[in-house]
Amino acid sequence: MTGSSKNINISDIRAILSGRMKELKEDNFVVFEDFNVDENVRETVLLVEFTGVRVADIDEIRESILAQLKKAAVLAIPQKIEVVRPNWLCRDNDGKISIDKSRKKYRLMKKLRGRDRLWITDYGENVSKEQKDSFAYFGTETKLRTPTNIISPQHIQIGNWVSLGRYGKIIMQTDFSALKLYAKQHYPAAKHDFDKKIYGPRSPFLKIGDGTAIGDHFFISCALSVEIGKHVLFSDRVFISDANHLYSNLALPVSLQAISPGKPVIIGDHSFIGINVVVLEGVKIGKHAVIGANTVVTEDVPDFSVFVGNPGRVVKMIRPES
Repeated sequence: MTGSSKNINISDIRAILSGRMKELKEDNFVVFEDFNVDENVRETVLLVEFTGVRVADIDEIRESILAQLKKAAVLAIPQKIEVVRPNWLCRDNDGKISIDKSRKKYRLMKKLRGRDRLWITDYGENVSKEQKDSFAYFGTETKLRTPTNIISPQHIQIGNWVSLGRYGKIIMQTDFSALKLYAKQHYPAAKHDFDKKIYGPRSPFLKIGDGTAIGDHFFISCALSVEIGKHVLFSDRVFISDANHLYSNLALPVSLQAISPGKPVIIGDHSFIGINVVVLEGVKIGKHAVIGANTVVTEDVPDFSVFVGNPGRVVKMIRPES
């Protein structure tokens, strides 16, 4: 295809992807048109099943697909590119993908992503397929053991072969506008700058990489961005937060002062986080770092280091085996 193809259709997109990308064959992706009710526009949607056997990055897969379409000079690039779990797409009795059924399932997934909370009190080894679809992505062979309590799962991307322990809590801090109302109602005489960046809507994002395992009783609070790498091992009772609670206004209780805008937290690939560790805002933990039990991480941790204490400090560098 060349840059002169102004009216390229869906079948052209399908042919380009099948010919240019080894991971995309006719039996694991579908392209269709749909109507976006929220934006009141028609859009082209590309759904791709992840079929890899090695660790990957869903964002990189999407970017690779987009790059291939641009390389082929496709002008009608899909507005939505979604990577889904293996066997997610709907198929007819002959094994071929059903566009109509897959479109209906996609529409249901968009509705499920509107749920405010995923709160499961029963014991279980995993959540249901519909509950998985409430996340931005929920990977193949990934397990979310219950009981669990997750606020706004649509802001969470969980990779493939991930394990999340029981009694975990993830709070995506999406909106503190209610606190403004309570503060004015309960403390009308108190003066306070209700900054929209703090008391208005937010779009936090949590990303957990392939192969990562998190123990029981974990707590993640995300106001801006928390990114956990691939094959990271967490012990039980780990706390991670990318923001701090505000408290400077003496006329208002701390509970009504919301939390800071946040600073990104990054935990590098192949690292180990010990039991009872606390990771605070703006911290970057390097690749293959070891964080000792009960450590409070308030500063960046170098690659290949052992980091312990409160506050934490580097006590050893990990040297390659001879």
